[in-house]
Amino acid sequence: VIIVTSSLMKDMNSKTDMYRANAIRVLCRITDGTLLGQIERYLKQAIVDKNPVVASAALVSGVHLLQ
Repeated sequence: VIIVTSSLMKDMNSKTDMYRANAIRVLCRITDGTLLGQIERYLKQAIVDKNPVVASAALVSGVHLLQ
């Protein structure tokens, strides 16, 4: 699990927007309470991203985390 999450966090810093959006979606599906603090900063950055695909993925993933 640690290898997968570190790989997804690396993808969240990628310059390719689709990689970032997909990494956000997957990471929010597999995360638990211990990882939430680590990905919070990435989600905040993604919500205000200039690309609407990344921002939308972050917003939808945030809603899924609340449920």
